[in-house]
Amino acid sequence: MKLTFTLSEPEALAMTEQFYRDSASHQKTRNQTRWGLPILLLPILLLFTWQFGFSLPSVAIFLIAMIGWFIVAPHRFDARVRRYAIKQMKESSYAKSFGEYSIQINDDHLVSDGPTGHTEYKWNGVDRSILTDEYLFVFLAGPSGFPIKTSDVGSENARLAHIRIQQLIEMAK
Repeated sequence: MKLTFTLSEPEALAMTEQFYRDSASHQKTRNQTRWGLPILLLPILLLFTWQFGFSLPSVAIFLIAMIGWFIVAPHRFDARVRRYAIKQMKESSYAKSFGEYSIQINDDHLVSDGPTGHTEYKWNGVDRSILTDEYLFVFLAGPSGFPIKTSDVGSENARLAHIRIQQLIEMAK
């Protein structure tokens, strides 16, 4: 099976975001950020209530701050990571990898032809494949790999490629 697609900054960014979405350590840090302020404010609220007595407006302010942060923090965290990824892409020579790609899914390896050259990956070097509504992600190591827009290759081809890649990765284990 052969897939031809274009890689540009939005696709590379989508791959980075998918990697972080699936990363246990990233999600742990995201949750720590989400819970940090509420956990910090709770003892302050208890101390404030113990020191000055119960006051509904004061308790409401603390609760609104805790709940507000709990809701806003993940979105703020994700936006910060996204800004950092975009900034990092612009600082490096990342743009050299943008352009037209063709990957061939063979029984013994994955073959890639693109702006950076010709590469053959053994299936034990391919980490995983993820299919979303918009992308077929083929992860090699870490956030590197191939973000393939399903609109470039067709939804059915993306689905079949995803199934085949998963089978070949399992067989290589």
